[in-house]
Amino acid sequence: MAAVGMACRGVASALAVAGLLCLCIMPERGEYRSPMKQPRRPRLWLANAFRGGKTDISGSTKVGIVGGGIGGLAAAIALKNIGITPTVYEKREAYENFGSGTGICIAPNGFLSLKRIDAQLHTEVVKSANLLKELEIEVFGKAKVDDGPRTFEEKYGNPGMHIRWAGIHRILMDRAMELGIPIKFGQSLRQIEREGKDGRVVVKFTDDTKDAESFDLLVGADGINSEVRRQCFSSDNEPERVGRFVIRATIPESENMPPCRTTVRDPKHATLFLKLGSGWHSWAATTRYDMNDPQHIPKSGEEAKAFMLSDEFKLYPEIQNVAKATPANEVFCTDIRQMRGPLKEWVQRNIVLLGDAAHAMSPALGQGANMALEDAAQLAQR
Repeated sequence: MAAVGMACRGVASALAVAGLLCLCIMPERGEYRSPMKQPRRPRLWLANAFRGGKTDISGSTKVGIVGGGIGGLAAAIALKNIGITPTVYEKREAYENFGSGTGICIAPNGFLSLKRIDAQLHTEVVKSANLLKELEIEVFGKAKVDDGPRTFEEKYGNPGMHIRWAGIHRILMDRAMELGIPIKFGQSLRQIEREGKDGRVVVKFTDDTKDAESFDLLVGADGINSEVRRQCFSSDNEPERVGRFVIRATIPESENMPPCRTTVRDPKHATLFLKLGSGWHSWAATTRYDMNDPQHIPKSGEEAKAFMLSDEFKLYPEIQNVAKATPANEVFCTDIRQMRGPLKEWVQRNIVLLGDAAHAMSPALGQGANMALEDAAQLAQR
């Protein structure tokens, strides 16, 4: 019985790493429910972001958003659509420095959030993505699970889709610029202060100017290593390694690519193929490692590709064939980290966190971008 229990836990772990539970445990036509037990999420909308202050919410409300990723740009667009024009501050020197990323899943909750944020944004994302019609899973070669005749929209109220990270980020950036939202590059956050107990937030950046910026509301959308979180919120909950890493790449679509499928043939590894739309395909592979011996994590594209072609993945020849044909400079390895637990608070008077800055989670759940989109949509609710 103990051996059976260990095997079952191994399968569950592998499936979670592969990003399946986020799709398999959704309630029928209901709101997304995370496969991991989550705390009740605090309300983020503007009235709550100003709790304890005296600021009136209007078109003249000055909002600064730290971070120009998916969450930060989505929040900027959502605020613009209720009459508030924020300024986005991004530490990268130029848009091109963001990189291409790999493939991400926009689950039904993220799909709905895009609709709430901006109709045109939603339309453009759908045009560029691959709508998910079924989910194919192979477990130890004995089980295949797919969605059958019903679509995700019939089951969950909204469809899911896969898209290239760079694709959705480019759409968000273009839409923000079209709406006239200022985006300032080369702006690394240095210091946050307040003008009095309930006053405006004063922010200094490490750029060429020595002038500080002051805001009625500051939004920290600066990712898992958030500087806003570090300076303004409790430091007893920092991201930690989980003992798994993922190797992945995005490549041009071809007829030789395997179908959209997740494969689990042993308790330690899992592989994933995704069709992303707009002529792109993504592959990913995960493995567990000893937390006390992390030096074997690949540190470059060359090392990651060599790891994929080693005996580690000998049970997965289909992904080895694709990895062999993938240029090493397109292969990325990420040591997975997530928050140790829920933050005690995400809002501190007129400073608010969203996305990975507030609730970084394993990419295995396929919910990082979706939660950031939910936060952005919720922030703009009056």
